[in-house]
Amino acid sequence: MNQLHSNRSTLKQYTRVRKLESDWEESKDEEKSDQAESEDEQKSDWEENKDEENDNKKEDRQAEETVLKLYTHIKDRNIMEKDYQAEETVLKLYSDIKDRNIDGISEVIGDECQFFSNFLSKYRLLQGKKQVMAFFYWLIMKLGKDIKIIVKPTFKDGMTVGVQWQLECDKSHIQLGKGFSFHICHMYQGKLLIKNVEMFMEPIFHIEHLRLRTMAFAVSMAEKIFTFLRPGENTRRQAIILLLLALLLLAAAAFYFTRLSF
Repeated sequence: MNQLHSNRSTLKQYTRVRKLESDWEESKDEEKSDQAESEDEQKSDWEENKDEENDNKKEDRQAEETVLKLYTHIKDRNIMEKDYQAEETVLKLYSDIKDRNIDGISEVIGDECQFFSNFLSKYRLLQGKKQVMAFFYWLIMKLGKDIKIIVKPTFKDGMTVGVQWQLECDKSHIQLGKGFSFHICHMYQGKLLIKNVEMFMEPIFHIEHLRLRTMAFAVSMAEKIFTFLRPGENTRRQAIILLLLALLLLAAAAFYFTRLSF
């Protein structure tokens, strides 16, 4: 009986041990399963976070590209507008010269403007708005009402504008001279002004057809002088006519051959 009781006790202990082992294995399997699920969830969350982060980076990059394109577009547009305004300002200068509009010229000349031209004696450099305005006033007075200036833009590079121009008699359409000019503009207190002008005129001696016209005019005047100086005519009358014709010829020669001085 004692042995049977001992066997039963041993069987119970063995059964209990097996149950504990089974429970431990089940617990271990559940722990592994939970750990695997947790790892899967963490991996899924990490992938979602990574995808979201990539999406955010992509959106940020697209936003930066959009802003950069917009900035570039605005910058290019501003440059184009300034280029157009610079050319418009220069053309306004010559339009005001043609219209003898001193106030209009004053509106586009900067206070620190510098002016250089071979119009001036000894190629002087004019500095400041006052001296430059004095030159343009002198030029307008010299041109008179019958001489007009015709301007054609040749190039523009940023705030630098170049033009070709020619002087022409409004009545006879005879070309009296031509040249070219360079103008540098700048923005001052929100207004585009001219700060540098270089104006060059081709010497009038180089204009062949004017030379021929002047020579023909001189020959014609000489013939008229000899016609009036006939033998037997009143000497005083001949002297007066000769003096008047000589003065007229001298004035014509001075007009065509004397270089402008300021």
